[in-house]
Amino acid sequence: SIGPTARCIALVGPPGGGKSTTIAKLAAQYRLRERRTVGLLSLDTQRLDGGEPLRRFAEILGVQHFSAQTIDEVKRASGALADVECLLIDTPGVGPREQGLFARVAALLRAARPDELHLVLPAHFALSAQSRAAAAFAPLRVSRMVLTHLDEVAGLGVLLNAAQRLNLGLSYVTTGQNVPNDIEKACSRRLAELIMPAKS
Repeated sequence: SIGPTARCIALVGPPGGGKSTTIAKLAAQYRLRERRTVGLLSLDTQRLDGGEPLRRFAEILGVQHFSAQTIDEVKRASGALADVECLLIDTPGVGPREQGLFARVAALLRAARPDELHLVLPAHFALSAQSRAAAAFAPLRVSRMVLTHLDEVAGLGVLLNAAQRLNLGLSYVTTGQNVPNDIEKACSRRLAELIMPAKS
């Protein structure tokens, strides 16, 4: 199982972290492997076509997709998607100096009322950059973390460093761009295998 059902899950993080690709992977896992009903909601307050890639993916997958730029649009979309077993919310990347954008995204998320809020961080980010991102998104009450791009780091001890230093539960790890693969739930046994692979 890739995770809980009947849940609203939102991903946040800095630009280029892999949020949209991770959302697509989770949606495909739920829909194709778990046979769950899935809905996608894109919150992009910057571009009119901000949710277009996910919209096209939703058409391929055969799931509902909405884009929202205002609180009223979020509430309407949430109502339309109320019957899905898993609602996945994508958000625009927010940089450390984009306080206005952060405030708008925070307001939209409050309207969406996600059950889970995951911070998406690339594994190749320096620990100092990961720490700054975690501090920046802390006001949203993020409690979980997704580490992406594990295929781009030489040593997977970064998993332990990030989990210990940022004090966030590690929920998923991704190891490439392939959808619906290249994503795994971060259980203790699998993390141990990634960090210390068995000798052949």
